Amino acid sequence: MARGGHHGGGFHSGGHHSGGGHFGGGGHYSGGHYSGGHYSGGNGSGGGFSAGGSGCAVVIICIFFYGLNIIGNFLSALTDGDIPGLNMINLIIFIVAGFLFIPSFMQADRTIALVDLRESGSSSSFVTSDTYTGERKGSQKTWAGINDKSYRITFAGKEEGLKNCTEVLQTMKGTPRIIWIRPLTWVIIFIVICFVNSFFYESIIPIFENMIMSDFAFAFFDELTFYLPSVLALGCPILSLVFVKVRDNILYECAARLASEIDTEEKKNETESFIKAELSKKWYHVICPNCGAKASASLKTCINCGSSLEVMEGDKNLNSIRRISENGSTPGADNYLNRDWEAKDADE
Repeated sequence: MARGGHHGGGFHSGGHHSGGGHFGGGGHYSGGHYSGGHYSGGNGSGGGFSAGGSGCAVVIICIFFYGLNIIGNFLSALTDGDIPGLNMINLIIFIVAGFLFIPSFMQADRTIALVDLRESGSSSSFVTSDTYTGERKGSQKTWAGINDKSYRITFAGKEEGLKNCTEVLQTMKGTPRIIWIRPLTWVIIFIVICFVNSFFYESIIPIFENMIMSDFAFAFFDELTFYLPSVLALGCPILSLVFVKVRDNILYECAARLASEIDTEEKKNETESFIKAELSKKWYHVICPNCGAKASASLKTCINCGSSLEVMEGDKNLNSIRRISENGSTPGADNYLNRDWEAKDADE
């Protein structure tokens, strides 16, 4: 080892090196109570456990106390620094990190369709937000909240589903891939970090032990090397949950675009239907030009003489005419031709 700059001739040595006493020879797990003695004969090999319920209870109690013994020895070894890469502090960090995965896993099901979409380019399911509290725009299957960031995007259906698949895939390709990593993948990364932690410190700290540096600098790198894996492990569930929120924001923007297009298409269809309905209407006489009988608003033929009431080219009696659609519906009073229009038409 190299000399430390402020050790007065001494050497640096990491403060978290493991001992090895507990897991070596005659420590907590070798020999002892469970190598012989009570369990080699007697009730266990005879007929004590064949009695049924009482035998099972004894086995359960033995397993329970054996488990307590393992936990106790583990904590004792942990306290003495005999487990490589672990002490009480980073053990707690690892445990907390494991529990922090729960929120992101609870949110995973509502966007699981993105997995099929990314792998095969299509899906028969949908993605949705976790809440909906206000008004929305779009269709029944694809919509976006107006007053909040709730959304729903369906991938089923030939037209709507195919269009939504294309839009969401383009959105995913246009954003960093890390955003779309599933919580399960973060768990795998977490497990790998836990495994690497067992030898990370003992592999890295010799590099700093052989460098010339101040006590303060070495102490910093010593602590950083020891706790770095646990900090990275803690970052996995935090990033997983953060990206759940980021995905929701991105999918909401995508749903809002799709919903706006749906609303625009619906308005276009309504306008085209209205124009088509208006064009299908024809003009009819209110007063029969043949017999002079007055016709009700929805009649196309005179009930008195049976003549057609439709205004034909060349008709002169245009004092009162009305429009009726092909399905027989009668519009409001504004569809009656007034005399001013009639006079203007006559002048032309």
